[in-house]
Amino acid sequence: MLAAAFETNDPAELLRRGVHALYRQTVDTGDLDFHLRSAYDVTYDEYLSGLTYDEMGGDNLPSPDDDNRYRM
Repeated sequence: MLAAAFETNDPAELLRRGVHALYRQTVDTGDLDFHLRSAYDVTYDEYLSGLTYDEMGGDNLPSPDDDNRYRM
């Protein structure tokens, strides 16, 4: 069924696409931030920038909505 939907018979490609879809869903719903904060005391944005929220300027940053997310 997935092979027909994604027009590929390559199992590795199906696995890659499945992992990517799960990753996108986890990022988009905020679950990744929740688990990263719980386990490592960092959010995805902080991980990508290499700085914590406070080190980036804390309250002086724009709100993290979808329009300016990941633009630090």
